[in-house]
Amino acid sequence: MKIRILTLNLMALALIIMLPSCQSEKNELQPWNVLLIFSDDLNDWTSVLKGHPQTLTPNIQRLADQSISFTRGYCSAPLCNASRTSIMTGLTPATNGIYDNKRWFREHEKTAGLVTLPQYFKANGYQTAGAGKLFHSPRGSGEVPRKMSDDISWDEQYIGEIGAQAPEPFPEQRLDLPMTEYFHAFFVWGHSPVPKEETHDLKMVQYCANYLQQDHEKPFFLGCGIFRPHLHWCVPEEFFNKFDLEDIILPEVLETDLEDLPEAAKKLIKPLVHGQLVKQDMWREAVRAYLACINFADYCIGTMLDALEDSPYAENTIVILMGDHGYHLGEKEHWTKFTLWERAVRTSYFIKVPGFDPGRCDAPVSLMDLYPTLVDLCGLPEKEGLDGHSIRPLLEDPDAEWEYPALTWFRENNYSVRDERYRYIHYPDGSTELYDHDADPHEWYNLSGKQGSKEITRRLDAWIK
Repeated sequence: MKIRILTLNLMALALIIMLPSCQSEKNELQPWNVLLIFSDDLNDWTSVLKGHPQTLTPNIQRLADQSISFTRGYCSAPLCNASRTSIMTGLTPATNGIYDNKRWFREHEKTAGLVTLPQYFKANGYQTAGAGKLFHSPRGSGEVPRKMSDDISWDEQYIGEIGAQAPEPFPEQRLDLPMTEYFHAFFVWGHSPVPKEETHDLKMVQYCANYLQQDHEKPFFLGCGIFRPHLHWCVPEEFFNKFDLEDIILPEVLETDLEDLPEAAKKLIKPLVHGQLVKQDMWREAVRAYLACINFADYCIGTMLDALEDSPYAENTIVILMGDHGYHLGEKEHWTKFTLWERAVRTSYFIKVPGFDPGRCDAPVSLMDLYPTLVDLCGLPEKEGLDGHSIRPLLEDPDAEWEYPALTWFRENNYSVRDERYRYIHYPDGSTELYDHDADPHEWYNLSGKQGSKEITRRLDAWIK
């Protein structure tokens, strides 16, 4: 009898010992879902990264409190199509050849057969759905007259209009620029005439929210592309009313900032835009409009987070929120993106993984790293040929060693290298810039050619070479 009791006790003990490993195995057999949220043209003006003291982003903060916040998240190209193509293909612009907003990778022999991030998940048993601006232009407009939404990446898509409707005719807050200036048709801001629920962005978000309320037999990869704070800066009046125009704080600038820049760098600046904003006394208005659009995007993000939390998938969904690049609002007398400085290259970047502790990571990481990271986290077969690196070690331990800098290209042979301390920029004519972010976070003082800079530039440039 004693032998039988001892045997039963040993069996029970064995089951208790085995239980954690069985549970772990069960969790590994239950794939995580993925929710990828883009906010177009979102720089570091969030309450988390504190790029501007007056920004209102409570929902981004809510997600950040559950995520790893990457304080040095950088795009691989400071414009929409090139950045998003790099994110979705896991390849640098130097590899995939996409440097601008006009070249669609599916139309060129070298890149037509690339397997995108959602496409790879689709091939490995996931259902994929997308809405809004995920690749570039889902409908085609302006300088991009054809659709760039990559139908083969998605099992289903919501193709609607994007952004928040602008008044017709355009509001008075339109910068008076010559027709030859690129931004003449875009630099518009003002109150959208429709309720927030009827804006294009909220309709797109509602599609994604409805998707989360449905039963799905397969794990899913859901992409949600919010268009704001991209120009035009038109959102409902309630979002403007949160910011008193007279109290708006302008970005910090240095009057002599451009004096130590090489000519190749100065050619990237849009001085006419900044000059006219100052001349027409609209700089503060424009900053307020951008802040209002960020707050509107934050509202959209909150709607998505609410839908996820109320869904059956709240506990097993990876959530990523990112901008596609940074944005200038007068720094270096420049507006929008299209440069290789910190302001145009740094963006907000948050990743929430079920079961992973939240925190902050200061290592320089590239948005291009998302592809291998999600493949790694979700246990898919390793995807060969990607340029990025899985940042899973940083998600598990934000203080882990990280050897890779963040690399960025703007046009061919214009590139930037950013490590934890320095930014190095190289132009096709051989001219360079070097900034020490420990001493100069605004990148006001170009150290290139100064004493002690040669070894630093050689080390950083080696990552590109």
